[in-house]
Amino acid sequence: MKYRIGEFSKITSMTIKSLRFYHEKGVLEPSVVDSQSGYRYYRENDISIAHSIRALRALEFSITEIKAIVDSCEDDCQIRDALRSKAKEIATKIKKYQAMQEGIQEILALNEGNNMNIETNQVLEKQLGDLLVASIRVKARYEETGKFIGQLYKTAGRHAEGKPINLYWDNSYVENDADIEVCLPVKKAIKAAAPVSTRTLIGGRAVSIVHKGPYGTQGSSYKAGIDYMTENNLTPTQVPREVFLKGPGMIFKGNPENYLTEIIWIVEERS
Repeated sequence: MKYRIGEFSKITSMTIKSLRFYHEKGVLEPSVVDSQSGYRYYRENDISIAHSIRALRALEFSITEIKAIVDSCEDDCQIRDALRSKAKEIATKIKKYQAMQEGIQEILALNEGNNMNIETNQVLEKQLGDLLVASIRVKARYEETGKFIGQLYKTAGRHAEGKPINLYWDNSYVENDADIEVCLPVKKAIKAAAPVSTRTLIGGRAVSIVHKGPYGTQGSSYKAGIDYMTENNLTPTQVPREVFLKGPGMIFKGNPENYLTEIIWIVEERS
């Protein structure tokens, strides 16, 4: 039985335009082309090929891939091999896109709220709740902590929540090998290999000041916070925290004069 292209279009639910395109690409050629009229005629065995092409296109196989399958596959077993290969390719792409998605989330998390309107250089009191963080404790220079922040974002992935925090365990300024705990708030405890661990920063009554300016210029803000605690008979119960509200992004460094760093002391009244 022969079918003209219009009839074959209805039988296979393919448009005439698509059938002509597949003919041009050598994917589905008519069984007969009338040399006088140019009419295309298809036979019954072309129907199964057309159905296979529609199914493969729905699975986003390329024309080149479909042609290779049509030319080489004679039974379902061979088509299954092609499908398995495609499934592996899709799995690889999924991993790639997941990594891309996590990278985008890292950038968004680092830059979230960078246009915030925050009052700076004013000492305030507030109440802080407990905070779950992923952390790395290191001996490093102060300016080296950025790489550890990046490591925490990669480890936490979609569980990252909030701005990175540094805890300073030394009792004074240390030029080299400062004892620093780099922290990142997380939604839930994460399983990670050393040196990353998950713990809770205990909250409470807090003294806070937001410093505006480049890193390394926070001295005046530390002075303002220490003076406030002395004048109000308060003493720190924990090491100070620096919360990096606004800083260099993962793509653009930005203007250091506009960096925002919140310095926090958890305090109690001095007895």
